[in-house]
Amino acid sequence: MLDDEIVHIDAEGRLLERVSVLEAFLADELGREWLVDHPLPEDGDVFHTNSIEVFESGGHLSALLSLRSIDTVAVLDLVGREISWAMDGPWHRQHEAQLEGGNLIIFDNLGLSRALGGKGQSRVLEIDTETRELVWSYTEPGFFTHGAGAQQRLPNGNTLITESIKGRIIEVTPEGRVVWEYVNPMTLESDPDLVPAILRAERVPHRIARGWVTG
Repeated sequence: MLDDEIVHIDAEGRLLERVSVLEAFLADELGREWLVDHPLPEDGDVFHTNSIEVFESGGHLSALLSLRSIDTVAVLDLVGREISWAMDGPWHRQHEAQLEGGNLIIFDNLGLSRALGGKGQSRVLEIDTETRELVWSYTEPGFFTHGAGAQQRLPNGNTLITESIKGRIIEVTPEGRVVWEYVNPMTLESDPDLVPAILRAERVPHRIARGWVTG
């Protein structure tokens, strides 16, 4: 069985603390009941935690986790070492859970596959965590990655999206219009249709990238 852990290290790489995600679920009633309602898979990869975002809540640190194997987003109290909040939704095998104000933004990898007769269709969702209402979403015909996937809300209100397995990055407006696109130009001579994946892209300020060199 794989037990995911959150590891806190200092600037020199020294271990400060280690928090078991499974033990955090078992530490309080909320977490234990959640595991009853969301049974762990039998393949041993019980959570497959694929993103973490640390934030301050109530004067101490918490971590927002995306737990792919049980289609769950949860908040782990790093001080109490217990699950303080958890949410499931219309997503399946999701990635890159992020907080944007009071909303949750998430990459839904396979949420529409059944509705489309088994054909893969991914989407990016923004959901109000209090009302559970869908605030915004993005998808398009053929938009799909069965693994990975990421998004970043930009200062101008647009969203940078990584369609990982296709090696594609796009920037879309709130209305869903693609204003910028990049597709990994690297291919294999033996299979030109096979494009190396881009697991995650992030827009950085120009002043940070200035002076970078390629070689």
